[in-house]
This record gives sequence, structure tokens and C-alpha cells, in this order.
Amino acid sequence: MFACPNCGGNILFDIKSQSMKCKYCDSSFMPEQIVKESDAVENNYFETTSYTCPQCGATLLGEENEAAVFCSFCGASDIMMSKMTRQKKPEYIIPFRLSKEDCVAAYKKKLKKAFYAPSGIVNKSKTESFRGIYIPFWCYEFSHDKPFEAEGKIVRSEGNYTIYETYKIGGEMKAQYDAVPFNPDAYSY
Repeated sequence: MFACPNCGGNILFDIKSQSMKCKYCDSSFMPEQIVKESDAVENNYFETTSYTCPQCGATLLGEENEAAVFCSFCGASDIMMSKMTRQKKPEYIIPFRLSKEDCVAAYKKKLKKAFYAPSGIVNKSKTESFRGIYIPFWCYEFSHDKPFEAEGKIVRSEGNYTIYETYKIGGEMKAQYDAVPFNPDAYSY
């Protein structure tokens, strides 16, 4: 939570102006201007309510007072099993560039060209459930500068015989990989 430098009220990010805006005194600030001088002890985790979709198994984060949640992945609207979980805080949150109204307008424009789309796909209940979601990705950097060796096989048939040929290949490999995305929620260990 950030306090407004003018009145002390809570300021939030405004999508349309791409700035931090106070809803009390209507002041507007660029995000880089806001400095948090005092705060509680910082923790790398936060407590949240997570829901598991009974249709597709996706894990959704939501508010604790929600019982029927709309699944952002498969579209199911169901009563979902919830539990309190600890989630790792993101280092950065990239603000949304488009508002919900912008997304609904783009959706309707796209569907005007969809001749074979079902007629009920543009109804108001579909567009009311639009919401922005963050899909967390971790980016990794790594390099490889070592010799490698691999074994290959060729299997072929000649007449009534199956012939197996094995061979070894090797060489030097030097590679640098930057910003390789990885979604930790897509894999369960």
C-alpha cells in the first residue's frame, strides 16, 4: 500500500493514465516518483486463498470470501475447493496496459469477423467475467562451455532382418542462454 504524498490516502495504479492515482484528492504520480519510506518487515511470501478447478485442475489465487470462482484457464464456473497457501512474492509486477472495457471492445471486434462463432459467445455474462490475470514466469540465464558426447542409434530393416547401428558423436559446445522463461506452476514435482 502506498500513501499519497498530498493527502495520505491510498494510491493505486490507474490503467488508462498509466500512473499512480489517489482516489481521495485525485492527485496523479508516475510510478517511479513514489518512494516508500517506511514499511513493515518485508517477507518474500504472502498468504492467499488458492482454488483448484474441478474441470481442468488449474490452481487459481483469489479472495477468501469467494466460493464460486470463474476459472481463467478453462472457463468453468463452479464451487471450488479452497485452502490457504503461501506463495512467493514476485519481484516485479508489470501493470496492465488495457482496461477491462478495452478488452471487451477488442473481443467484440474480433468476434465480428468470426462467422462460425456460436451466437451466445458475445452475451453480457461472458464479458462480465473478463478479468486480468498474471501468469508468473521465472527467467533463467545459463551457459554451457564443455565438451559433450552422445550416443545415437539407427534402426533399419533389410529383408527379414532388423539392423541396429550405434555410433558416438562428440564435440565442443559453447552456448549462452539469456532470459529463458519457465512457469513454475505448470509443473508439479
